[in-house]
Amino acid sequence: FTIHDSEFKEYTTDAPTPPAVILGVTNPFFAKTLQRWPHIIRISEGANVGQKYRIKRGENLKVLDSKPGVYTQYKPFLQKDKVILKKLLRGTQTKRPREVQTALLKRHLMELTESFMI
Repeated sequence: FTIHDSEFKEYTTDAPTPPAVILGVTNPFFAKTLQRWPHIIRISEGANVGQKYRIKRGENLKVLDSKPGVYTQYKPFLQKDKVILKKLLRGTQTKRPREVQTALLKRHLMELTESFMI
């Protein structure tokens, strides 16, 4: 994507919702121009494959920040279910059979589905 593309004006206007596209750019000019977009993924040159990045949320994100990571305005409605995560993690640590782990997860998801349907 470049500033000479025909869609440049459409993508950089202050529309209430940005178009449903994925843009790949290398020009730092776009960090400022597209700062109103709700999701930005920054990939650094020579990034470590196994390196983990935190998701940065909030309204006042440092858009000009050049650190690699995921920058988003999305705020999740649900919280992590720490109980099931602990059960599954404990199962992997104690070498619980895969079938039992699967049954635990299936039962949890079935209970969630039923609670949403009621």
